[in-house]
Amino acid sequence: MERLSAELKRKKPDRHWFAASVLHACQSGWSPSRKPLPQLPYAFLHAAEWPGIDLSDADLHHADLSLANLEQADLSRTDVRKC
Repeated sequence: MERLSAELKRKKPDRHWFAASVLHACQSGWSPSRKPLPQLPYAFLHAAEWPGIDLSDADLHHADLSLANLEQADLSRTDVRKC
């Protein structure tokens, strides 16, 4: 789990989506942090429980957020094409 979390802090975001998907699937309670905000296109985040989270400026295009609880989340300037 530590290695996956470390992957999300790398400046090169090409594997962020995979690390986030695995952490979420393990039901670890993981949620994106702002520092740095991971880029998560194509991530599998089905039924994520993230009410009130700040995802402004995030890249979530084509991410699976079906049944996610994003109530009162900040999604300003977030790329959510085809979520």
